[in-house]
Amino acid sequence: MNKTVYVLGAGFSRDAGCPTVSEFISKNSISRIKKTLNSDEKRKLESLQSYWNYRIQEGYCESNIESIFNHVSAAKYLFMESMTESDAGNYDAEKIYNDLQWYILKTLKESTKKKIPKEYQKFVKEMLQPEDVIISFNYDLILEKVLLDLKIQIDYGISDPQKNDRLILKLHGSANWVYCNNCGHSYPTEDYSGLEALSEKIKCHYCKKSTLKPILIPPTLYKDYQDQKLGGMIQELWARANEELYNADKIIFIGFSMAQTDAYAQELFKLSSNMNPELETYFVVNNSVSSKLKNNYRNALVNRQIKFVNLSTVDFIKQCKQFKCR
Repeated sequence: MNKTVYVLGAGFSRDAGCPTVSEFISKNSISRIKKTLNSDEKRKLESLQSYWNYRIQEGYCESNIESIFNHVSAAKYLFMESMTESDAGNYDAEKIYNDLQWYILKTLKESTKKKIPKEYQKFVKEMLQPEDVIISFNYDLILEKVLLDLKIQIDYGISDPQKNDRLILKLHGSANWVYCNNCGHSYPTEDYSGLEALSEKIKCHYCKKSTLKPILIPPTLYKDYQDQKLGGMIQELWARANEELYNADKIIFIGFSMAQTDAYAQELFKLSSNMNPELETYFVVNNSVSSKLKNNYRNALVNRQIKFVNLSTVDFIKQCKQFKCR
């Protein structure tokens, strides 16, 4: 068996319309999302903008969605009730956290192209074999839509798989995963159910309470939730990912920046590369191969050969045969 592990970052979904980390709070993204909002949602977005603009200006976080999400997540867990700034008034950390999740999910849903480029189907049909594994750090549902359109079922690694399911380990959660604060169950649903959970429009499958939350995990050191059941599920997903990387014959990163701010991801790949010394060459596909990107990978994949491919996802899929990906 020749198993390939594909590691997907935000760049994988860019050709399908989803913004990258640096594009999430750009003027274009905000203008696009505003067109889809009602008056209450516009006020929510304006409040969020005011919050993150102030935080960026004061140097609490960088001007990208990951840094903002990290900051709000830390504030939520460290300060719990509120964050008080003499110049900015009082901020309810829990509300901001929920509103930011809403913005992320809404942006991904509205940005995704109605017609996903045909190359994504080619990726599934010609590149992704039944024994292969996807490790994804994306919240979006691009790959899920393609798989389901092709009548291929998905194994998220959190329930009993069926024969021929494609294994997708989403280490930062997913737009269609929800967690119940009341009974502690977590499970995948359909479409962007995280949005409905935030607005309390859906009830838990198990306890029938409107206490569902999206499962979106920021790329911060704090990878857990307060509830031990959900924390255990996420820990199991990361352990499974490490196991699949250890047993891989080939590893291909697509659109993943290996950012040093996500220390857990860095350590995951550092550990797995040390455990799998026979795998000498790693492929890194990115449409912007910079010296910073190269350094990020070299810090994680120590003493390993890394082949950088400066292509977008769609162009890489078109040209994959020449890189001998199979």
